[in-house]
Amino acid sequence: MTLLATQIGYGADNDFGTSTSAGTPIPTESIKYQMEIKGEILVFDKTGRRLLYKAPEERRWKFGADDKPIMSNWSYQQKNMAPVALQHEWRIDKDGQILVKIKQFESMDRGSGDQIKFGKLKTEKEIQVENFESVSWVVSQDDKQRVVAKFEPVLWPLTDPSDIGALPINSSRMTVFDSKGNLWASRLDNSEGNNIYFGATTHKGSFYISYLPFKGAKEIGTADKGRIRIEASGTKLNIESSDPFLPRGVSAKVYGIVDLNKKSDRFNSVRSYGSSEEAPFLKRIEK
Repeated sequence: MTLLATQIGYGADNDFGTSTSAGTPIPTESIKYQMEIKGEILVFDKTGRRLLYKAPEERRWKFGADDKPIMSNWSYQQKNMAPVALQHEWRIDKDGQILVKIKQFESMDRGSGDQIKFGKLKTEKEIQVENFESVSWVVSQDDKQRVVAKFEPVLWPLTDPSDIGALPINSSRMTVFDSKGNLWASRLDNSEGNNIYFGATTHKGSFYISYLPFKGAKEIGTADKGRIRIEASGTKLNIESSDPFLPRGVSAKVYGIVDLNKKSDRFNSVRSYGSSEEAPFLKRIEK
């Protein structure tokens, strides 16, 4: 028994792979469609070698339906931490090269409407991303800790979606965000019942989806594993779940409606609803 435990504890994984096909270059437009940027705040010791903790702040950004770059003003504040006030812009040129420009300000506050009030510019830098590597931006450093904003490019695989029929869109914890990094909703629960149809109204707009076509709906996206991607009304939405929507290797067509005019009346106010039948679901949409 002791020998077996030693082998498990210190044994190496031997990972061998082979393919009979040659790699095919990914078109720039496909990179834009498949890629997203994951942002998180990490706090290390003063050397940057030991991770102390990860701040409860995570963002995702994707390219929109147009040719515009990803542009985000990212502000985060936490006790015993210097404020994070970063503006970052991501571009992919015609040759598929990824460029990011980051500006750090002393502060960043909400103005009126979409206006942002910027404090003094502290530093800025343009970086050409190589090897699809993460960009680690040191926000602050003192004799106790180093605060880092980490930007990680992620390339999602493409699979051919199919019609999978009347399966429920079940999850106990969904997060919805758009390609500009705006959070629409978090911790949405649709785990109870056989809800083939699901929708939510948020302060940014409403969406209604199903793996089945329904009245007024169009094919607007795909679902695989723990993620649903939607593109409609000039908006790209991502719905991510801690529980998988579908088994590994299965990709499904998603039908639905996105209504940017139907919003909740308060920031972060969300109303969600699901149904196993089309008729009552359509009545909820009409309200």
